[in-house]
Amino acid sequence: MKYKLCLFLSSLLNLIAAKTAPCEELDPADDPKNIVRPCPNFGLDCIREYFSKNSQCQIVYGPVPDPLYYGHYKVDIPNSNVTLDFSDVNVGGLNGNIVEFYINTETQKLVLAIETPSLRLYTEDALFQYNRKAKEPIERSDYLEVKYGRVTFTAVFHRLHNLDLSSADVNSYVENASPQFELGPCIDPSSDTEAQNEFRKLMSSFRDDLRELFSLQGQIFMTSYIQYNICDFGC
Repeated sequence: MKYKLCLFLSSLLNLIAAKTAPCEELDPADDPKNIVRPCPNFGLDCIREYFSKNSQCQIVYGPVPDPLYYGHYKVDIPNSNVTLDFSDVNVGGLNGNIVEFYINTETQKLVLAIETPSLRLYTEDALFQYNRKAKEPIERSDYLEVKYGRVTFTAVFHRLHNLDLSSADVNSYVENASPQFELGPCIDPSSDTEAQNEFRKLMSSFRDDLRELFSLQGQIFMTSYIQYNICDFGC
């Protein structure tokens, strides 16, 4: 009886070990032996050459215009009946430093990361549209200035050759949890109770919304950095 119990326990432990073993392995994205850095010290000229040789782009020498002008973009604010419509937007501080550049020989991906020490956004025409139940929306516009501080953009290209900028994934990491902002007084829809409630709700979480808004626009900003400072894909 003891012998059979020992066999059972031994088999059970082996089964558990077999099932859990794969979870202990390093993810290919984290395994150091897969990481190759083709440009020592993240030399910008070397990175330009890599992009030029592995895509259909033309080397450029920058810098990114400061501020960089964007004509228009529109954002729906989550958990709020408010839509933001920005026109004539100026984004400053995009001339950051490259903090990572490597290829992963296992996943066949290329990673490029830049860090901007002091990113800021300004527009004199921030349109806030307060959407109301069974009524036309109320629209208010005024200036908006946001100081994001330090932001890191990371682009992941899904192949090592024939690089395609338009299909690269970009994520943004905003270090400041509460970016500073200044909003013109005309944004307040004081004439309507329903819109006023939405305004208060918006202001209670506006710093978080601004961080989220910036994360969503990361693809645009990283594309601008690459197009002006590394290689022009003609996008």
